[in-house]
Amino acid sequence: MSEFMLDGAESRLFHDLPDILKGYIEAAAFTADEDDPWGFHDLAPETLERMRRDCAQFEAANAGAIAACGLDDQQVGRDLWYSRNGHGTGFWDRKGSAAALTELDAAARALGETSAYRGDDGRIYLG
Repeated sequence: MSEFMLDGAESRLFHDLPDILKGYIEAAAFTADEDDPWGFHDLAPETLERMRRDCAQFEAANAGAIAACGLDDQQVGRDLWYSRNGHGTGFWDRKGSAAALTELDAAARALGETSAYRGDDGRIYLG
């Protein structure tokens, strides 16, 4: 995702987030409707909290596979979003431990799909 720059990624609040959560947010924004792009500061507080919780639970439940997969934590966060939502890339599309990546892909898909949308208040929510 070197070509994509999340609006708000330079903020101290974003900088202080766990890397897996940063990647997750970046991927969610990257896959947003191109006619309605959004940045970090557009996230509703409850959206950020849900994303934080989803990433933390995924990381805790899959710590062994994450350690073995060969990806950095920010890429794990991106691939969590992509795999969970059936995008054209994700854990299955990476080089590394095939067994660990397959396990992570299955765990991400088991979470079920979610999507980001803009609410009437202009903030970003998950549905």
